[in-house]
Amino acid sequence: MRNPLRTTSGPWASVDDLRMRWQAEVVFHDGRRVQAWSMAARKANPRNPEQPAERELEILRELREAAAPNASAPVSSVRWNADVLLGLAALVVWAAIAVAVTR
Repeated sequence: MRNPLRTTSGPWASVDDLRMRWQAEVVFHDGRRVQAWSMAARKANPRNPEQPAERELEILRELREAAAPNASAPVSSVRWNADVLLGLAALVVWAAIAVAVTR
């Protein structure tokens, strides 16, 4: 699962549950919860009871169920998105230089 600042990866066998709150939420065996920022939350729309987020969550559940269950599956790993953080740092440095030059 790739969010703006971090990437979380792990086998489907290490996933306990998939939920829909404000975004899709993955709960791992170790209790860690990760939200997928790219999946929009449900919206109340009486004209369209079928929500795209519901179908996407259903697809994720099918993938999890198709994976071989394994109680000793490795826990998920989290790493920072270096590209995004470097870009953010460059913007901060650029803004600091812009402020220093205009004074």
